[in-house]
Amino acid sequence: MKSHEGELVKEISKQLQAMVLELRAGFSRALLELNQIQLGDTELQTQLEETRHGCNKRALHLETLVLSLREELEDVRCHIRQICDDQVKPTPGCSGMKDVGSNVNGVADSNTGAVSPPLHSAGGALLVHCYLQGL
Repeated sequence: MKSHEGELVKEISKQLQAMVLELRAGFSRALLELNQIQLGDTELQTQLEETRHGCNKRALHLETLVLSLREELEDVRCHIRQICDDQVKPTPGCSGMKDVGSNVNGVADSNTGAVSPPLHSAGGALLVHCYLQGL
């Protein structure tokens, strides 16, 4: 019986060693896979930071452009108001009609001496809207 027990112990020992080898191999594969996942994660984090930095840079650039456009539009608005104010004020010695050669805010008609109507804010808003859609 003792030889049978010895053989049984040897068989159990072989099976345990095989199981240990299988567990070690599986654990090694899991560690390699974890390492690959960590490398991929690091790459993704780097890409994310680069993309975030690029987006922030573009956002600052767009903000600068918007502020610049706002300043330019304010200048244009002031200029248009100045032109409109100049047209509204009656000129001494005129009977409400502009001179034939005048084309301050429109195109002069050389045949009749009439001047096209002044620019209105709706036209300016349309131009701004079209410009902004182009951005």
